[in-house]
Amino acid sequence: MTKVLGAYPDNNKSPPQLNEWRVLSSGSIVGTVTGHPSISDGDVITTSPIQDPDAAAEHALVQTASGTTYQLLEPMEQDGTSTKSNVNSLVMGSAAFQEAASKLNLNMRAVGITQQYYLSGEPTPSTSGKSRIWEAYRADMDGVPAEPPLCVKISTNIEAVSREYENYQRLGFGGLSKDRFVKCFEYLPMAGYEEKLREQCALVLEMGSRDLKSFLDSRGRLQGSELLEACKAAAQCVQAVHLAGLVWTDIKTENFVVMANGEVKGIDLESAMPKGGNPVDYSPEACPPEFAVAFEEGEASKFILDYSYDIWSLGMLYLELASGKGVFDHKDANEITKLLKGLDKIPLDDLEGSGCDPNLRDLIDQCLQKDPRNRPSMSKLMAHPYLTRVAPSPFFLS
Repeated sequence: MTKVLGAYPDNNKSPPQLNEWRVLSSGSIVGTVTGHPSISDGDVITTSPIQDPDAAAEHALVQTASGTTYQLLEPMEQDGTSTKSNVNSLVMGSAAFQEAASKLNLNMRAVGITQQYYLSGEPTPSTSGKSRIWEAYRADMDGVPAEPPLCVKISTNIEAVSREYENYQRLGFGGLSKDRFVKCFEYLPMAGYEEKLREQCALVLEMGSRDLKSFLDSRGRLQGSELLEACKAAAQCVQAVHLAGLVWTDIKTENFVVMANGEVKGIDLESAMPKGGNPVDYSPEACPPEFAVAFEEGEASKFILDYSYDIWSLGMLYLELASGKGVFDHKDANEITKLLKGLDKIPLDDLEGSGCDPNLRDLIDQCLQKDPRNRPSMSKLMAHPYLTRVAPSPFFLS
């Protein structure tokens, strides 16, 4: 498993060693480690930036900005290959591999350092537009790609994707997420040995069948037990994020996926930041009026994040699920921001005649209070009569 590292107490006489290493554009070094006091031999790691990247050479000692010393062994070959990472041509030529390639629509490209993930078909852009999302298949012990499909997110934005990985780890610690987010299997600070992948990173995730946005587009508004299950799942995701001390800032239908077994899970945590911190980016349709005001006044980067930000976004999500359409559909970012700034109250007209549960309507109304101080906390929201109901059946695909 790949790990992102800072410093460790450098009190060993012999520093840890890095083999098959490469200096990244950030000044960090990725390589296979041995002799580290807390990391298993053979793990691929990424150091924090080294003090003098030009000093990186075979057998050299380098020091990171945080004070950790490493001894560099054999570098990765200039063409980006290594004996360890080369895909075995005999395996790729085998009948088993060729059968898998045909069945899984592989394009014969792979990401990964010690573990290979073969890409399938063509990518789709992430909701932020900063990454490409691929379907991929993990190579088994014989090097043959095997089901189930996985999701691989590839990006040049190493800072954002490494932050997302850390956020997944943070939610997983102590079981905070309660399996409401997709599983995050591996972070690859260098996506692969292929030339185009060496300056990109990748995140390997559990794959959903489709997101809630596409589900609404094809099926229309949710009703009954499906609506209740989706609302409860979203609330549990937000609760987990807040218990981890984070503000998600990007709650929208595109960031919830329906799994093959019918569960609804959250995805995309690259914008989640600590409560009291500042946002790194924003989705106009998910931001509350107070942020829109700050944005219009040129103060967005100084905006102080609070949990109430997500409560507003959750209310907007619920309204879209119950009505089948987003309040700001077909409007661009500038239009949405200006509308939010001048908004007195979000109209709930789209719920008229829909048979919407009065308790859900009340919950949406509470979440969409213009004054953030009047929005409920997550603990109060989770005790709301609508969310304490028991869904008679799980969310399902049909």
